[in-house]
Amino acid sequence: MSQVLITFNAGYGKFDNETKLVTPLPGKGKVTISRESEGDFPYFQWEARDGFEADPSIYPTEPLVLIPGDAKWIHAKACKTGRMFALKFASSDQTQFYWMQTRVERGSELDTLTPLDKSIFEQITSLLREEDEDEMEYEEEESAPAHTTAANQTAATSSAPVPAAATTAPDLSNLLNSVTTPANSRDSVPIVNISDALPTSLLINHINSLPEPQLQPLLDNLPDQVPKTKEELLRIIQSSQFAQGSDTFSNVLMQGGLGPIVARELDYPYQGEGVEGFLNGVRKSAPKKEDEEKQE
Repeated sequence: MSQVLITFNAGYGKFDNETKLVTPLPGKGKVTISRESEGDFPYFQWEARDGFEADPSIYPTEPLVLIPGDAKWIHAKACKTGRMFALKFASSDQTQFYWMQTRVERGSELDTLTPLDKSIFEQITSLLREEDEDEMEYEEEESAPAHTTAANQTAATSSAPVPAAATTAPDLSNLLNSVTTPANSRDSVPIVNISDALPTSLLINHINSLPEPQLQPLLDNLPDQVPKTKEELLRIIQSSQFAQGSDTFSNVLMQGGLGPIVARELDYPYQGEGVEGFLNGVRKSAPKKEDEEKQE
């Protein structure tokens, strides 16, 4: 039975030999480093998680043997809008890229390594370090800058209702207009969770800035069993239940194929699959709905 040494959530990045750029591909993944028995070389395995179906012609499927002195785990510091790492092999010039999907600390820059990122780096480097190797250092991968513009996060799986915020297209669109979402996944780290574009702090600030007439549609979406007040709304969006619901809805969107159904049920124009398609659809629906309201 194999022994798991290290495991963490990470997406896969595709390297373009012509442009020398790395495209962070959509989809949630997990890296597992394990060994069959004591004394064996460890091997590195990426696999899709949480229902994501990875195309085997694009995503890695075979485990990679990690030989100390040959394999290196390198922080790609050229990526300033995400946390990208490279697994590089000296013997074959093979390099694979992975973008970290653990949550960043609130207020941190997108390229700031989290404590977990640093711990994973140190564990892998220690595993691969030869006995006479000097002190570990974070290294920069100069030859392959990652072309990214959005944060990367993980998403949980379960079955839960769609968050109320998803049903208020005109008001949500106003908020989304102040948030930049990538229009082309080749040029950005894909958004895999609604909280990537709409963090709790942004929601709180937006709700506090709304006058009563604009706040009322949000309050109307609160469950009947709770007070329909701004204080209650703020409490709910900061609750673990709301975070779980947002994660679950994000996971449904990322599974693919359900975009048209969700768009029809929530009454917004279909703009593609995934969280980005949902956000772009909600943003686009607001002007139309506002025009309809003016005509009534």
